Amino acid sequence: MDVTAITSLDDLEGDRLAFRDDERPVIAAHPVLGGLSNLTCSQVIGLLSALGEYAVRAGHQADPWEAHGPHEWRRLDVAREHDDLTRFWWTRHDGWPTAEPADGAGDEIVALPDPGRQVFLPETSSHLALHKYIRGLETLTVRELCTLLDRLVRYSAIAQSMPMLGAWFEGPCRLVHGHNKLVSFASRPFTGAEFVESLMAVRKTYVDAPPESRSVDGSDLAGATPV
Repeated sequence: MDVTAITSLDDLEGDRLAFRDDERPVIAAHPVLGGLSNLTCSQVIGLLSALGEYAVRAGHQADPWEAHGPHEWRRLDVAREHDDLTRFWWTRHDGWPTAEPADGAGDEIVALPDPGRQVFLPETSSHLALHKYIRGLETLTVRELCTLLDRLVRYSAIAQSMPMLGAWFEGPCRLVHGHNKLVSFASRPFTGAEFVESLMAVRKTYVDAPPESRSVDGSDLAGATPV
């Protein structure tokens, strides 16, 4: 499935909420997840899109990226929260190797009436299973969603946006964009279509920029506004 095909999935889910009526009060009362109780399924698709775009390029450990990423990654607590978040993807995604077993399956972030309930409609899941960076997460349960949101909020609280260094190139551009959209999600949730729209705009600004406007080392992007 092409990345732009994500936009059609918003139509399948519409404004359907990710959490049911009997789940939202529990989520709303949670000290970490409280602000995300009214997420729509389309916004969860946006979150999974950003997570996949970033995690597949960053790997499941911050260590190799310390020299290029946010300065805070040199702090052990930040690196730990980062790795917990990216491992969520690496231990569930279908078709990509991982050196560790799936984690978080038994995380009890909140006491839900039906923790094994799947978030997406069957038709949506069948489409997500075709997406390069989402397949394996199309059967996401509400318990797993709570685990993901908990890790996301904890990392976002201490993370900073990555600079646009290297964004002239496809891989670094999509890594930086994915990371910075993740960091912003808790305060500004976005749908799958909105994520794709943002990605296309960033690619147009950087990857598709005329060659004569690019520097060799990306130094002219050092002060560029993070996406």
